[in-house]
Amino acid sequence: MKLSNLRSKPLIWGIAFFVTGVFFLLYGSSVISAKSYSKYLNSQISGTVQDIEGFNRGFPILSIDRNNLYIHYLPPEFGKYILPGDSIFKPKGSLAVTSFRKHKLCVESIVWKYSIINGYEQPDITKKTICKYPFTF
Repeated sequence: MKLSNLRSKPLIWGIAFFVTGVFFLLYGSSVISAKSYSKYLNSQISGTVQDIEGFNRGFPILSIDRNNLYIHYLPPEFGKYILPGDSIFKPKGSLAVTSFRKHKLCVESIVWKYSIINGYEQPDITKKTICKYPFTF
């Protein structure tokens, strides 16, 4: 038995183990993100924001009607505009989320969604203020 054969086997096994680990890490993260994207897309969110728990990579973690919901796949700007007491709604099968905020006799509506602008997917924010008299809540 040659000494060079003994030295090369651990190196080969180490390289094989490393390549396998990297493959599973990359494949596993893509499967997990695809599952969470599908779960978000097929969910319906509605309720009143109780509290903003914090941010994870720019995405807000909201407490909605005493249920902690991790809202993902939204523009980070969502956290800049949302306040406790706002009502939010996301229909099933859509990425767009609408928030409603009451102002005395008006309602402010903000819609967040992704749009393709100049070939790139970018956040698109639309604000509307609705004032009608008499307004009843």
